[in-house]
Amino acid sequence: MNRKLLILLAFAGTLGAAAPDHGEQSSAEASDRKTLIDLERGNWDAFKQKDTTFLKQMWASGYFDFGSDGRVTGPESLKTGWMAPGSRLLEFSWTDFQLKFISADVALLTYRGKYRGVTDAKPDEGEAYYSSLYRKQNGKWLMVFTQDSNLKCAGM
Repeated sequence: MNRKLLILLAFAGTLGAAAPDHGEQSSAEASDRKTLIDLERGNWDAFKQKDTTFLKQMWASGYFDFGSDGRVTGPESLKTGWMAPGSRLLEFSWTDFQLKFISADVALLTYRGKYRGVTDAKPDEGEAYYSSLYRKQNGKWLMVFTQDSNLKCAGM
């Protein structure tokens, strides 16, 4: 075998050996998992209830959303979408939920969501793929970024 290939194989072997066993979950990770799922559900509930206080508390400094409406900062998102006058989220649900810890202090949630609401005083319902990025700061999980890919916009 050539020397570069041997080095690459040796390096790959050390990566595999260092990888955590995903079959077992620490109690801290299980607690963080529950917290993150509760926060994500709370985010949806806050939009449903138009609870700006909760949203402001769960967003990290510099939070922004990127979706079919473009890039929207936290303060802007409190006036647009479901938060806009004449718009309201009525129901939501999610499937294909996955949570991936990128590090001990960073987590990515992805899922497919269904929503029903009123947009500009007109009935609106659909599905989208969602992702939320969280970072733990001073022991508290905060939302850094959200993204949605509306399936209607994608022609699905």
